[in-house]
Amino acid sequence: MSFTACSVHPRARAGWACATCERQLCPDCVATKKSGWTDVLYCVPCGGTPKRLLKRRDAVPLRKRVPGAFGFPLTSHGLLTMVAGGVVLWVLGFLGWLGAFLAAAVTWGYVFTQAKATAAGSHEVTTPEGAAPGDLVVPALRGLLTSVVWVPLVWRLFTLVTAALPPPTPPAALKYVTGSEDLQQQLERGEMPPEVRERLKAQEERERAELEAPYQEDPKAPRATPDDARARDRELAERMVRKQLAGVDPLAMLGRLVRVFLDPWLWFWFVVGLVWWPLTLLLAAADAPILSVFNPVMLVRVASRLGSDLVVLLGSLLAVSLLGLAVSVLGWTMAAMLPVPVLPAVLARALGLYPQLVSGRIIGLCLYVRGADLGYLHENEAYEAEGPDEAPRGKLPEYAPPPPAVKDFTPIELAPVAAPAPSAPKATLAPEAAAGPPVPTLAEHPAGVPLELARTPETYTVGMLEGALAEKNAHRTVGLFQSLVAQATPIPGALLLQVGRAATSIGQHVVAAHALTQATNDAETAPTALVLLGRIYLEKLGDPGRAQHVFQVAAARYPQTEAGRFAAERLKTLAAPQ
Repeated sequence: MSFTACSVHPRARAGWACATCERQLCPDCVATKKSGWTDVLYCVPCGGTPKRLLKRRDAVPLRKRVPGAFGFPLTSHGLLTMVAGGVVLWVLGFLGWLGAFLAAAVTWGYVFTQAKATAAGSHEVTTPEGAAPGDLVVPALRGLLTSVVWVPLVWRLFTLVTAALPPPTPPAALKYVTGSEDLQQQLERGEMPPEVRERLKAQEERERAELEAPYQEDPKAPRATPDDARARDRELAERMVRKQLAGVDPLAMLGRLVRVFLDPWLWFWFVVGLVWWPLTLLLAAADAPILSVFNPVMLVRVASRLGSDLVVLLGSLLAVSLLGLAVSVLGWTMAAMLPVPVLPAVLARALGLYPQLVSGRIIGLCLYVRGADLGYLHENEAYEAEGPDEAPRGKLPEYAPPPPAVKDFTPIELAPVAAPAPSAPKATLAPEAAAGPPVPTLAEHPAGVPLELARTPETYTVGMLEGALAEKNAHRTVGLFQSLVAQATPIPGALLLQVGRAATSIGQHVVAAHALTQATNDAETAPTALVLLGRIYLEKLGDPGRAQHVFQVAAARYPQTEAGRFAAERLKTLAAPQ
């Protein structure tokens, strides 16, 4: 498999790239240094700022990630989680219907919690948390709705099998009870006259009394134990079933059952359920509206965006279901063989959580890989770290290379503020502003404040400036900004705002004014930049005339924004007599 090699250690896999020297770096070439409460990364060869190499998550397809999900719970933490869940489910088994509902909520909670944790990039087994009613009711409702997709199939199968089974009473007995061939045919067609219903009921009671006669308890005999009663009921049921099936042709019964599974509607609902089922699980795990599982437009949209990954998801979930059935059978078989009273039940329920954790992991992997396409994740979250999953372990030299030095300086003037971009929405001026004189621009009133810029033979990049801002190194930020201006390198408006704030924090108000003036050329940052620039002129540079001019521009151009309203208030303050 190809990978990005480290520039210093060619056999090692790189996970970072230095913004200063542009080398590809492995964990041995990246060092950490404590800075306040955070760890700052440094490039060992040059002392610059390394940035993590990123790749799109779908660069590794879902089909290559799924096999690892089957061994995912088989860790020490995962096994302990399954045992703890088994204990909880065993305790809930004593609460009747309420316990069954809570057990379903806990089981589905394992699925959806694991799916969300995996989609967020977690590699650990995660358990449901929280005791609020919503934390139990919502997973149970979502899990119940995901099962609704199989209702048409189950109902169709039930009606077909019921029609194929023999009647409750053999035909000979029907003829004997009714005493008429016509009545027998009516019964076979499903017609039941009231008098015949009473006669059948009376005969059923007589037959049951005859079957139960050998098991009637003698008042003088010792009272039967619960085990004896269960054995009697089991034998009685077997005798009744044998009597019911007496005279049934096995080949005819087999033919009817075969015709059941050749029914086209049965297969239609089976295919619909197969496609519908993984989509409902995906929507439920993604916290989509509960009723969205019945929205055909949303289902078709999700299926089209998944493409071939829908087949991978479906095949994986079917494999998990079959494996879960085998694991459950194994668990209950082992439980029946163990003589310990409590441990078998807990063990069986713990093993039953294995398919739930694996299913949650697979659903989460689908959201992790395709979440941005489905709208579950932001586009910025569609990337993951490339390279080794290891922490930096390099060591800095005793004296790290210093930041770029500031050398020769020449003064420049502040750049004029350009008009907003055509794509940006244009603010509507107030009537009195529209009727007044034209709005002045900063070009008509230049700042006239000299700024010293560095002239160096080296080449600097915007990435280096981003690194200095990330480190909160204000002095390095100012030096790099001056060098980039000298190189005529374009700088994004958002970075210019940060440069202005960093320069102000160390008293470099002239540099801050220049950076903020450049930021006014960006339609998105212009309102904020104008307000900050006006405040610097007023509060730091002691020039109320220029401050008033800047506030006038901000209030006239952006009257409907928070920055425009702030500038208008400042203009009122400046116009008030002192």
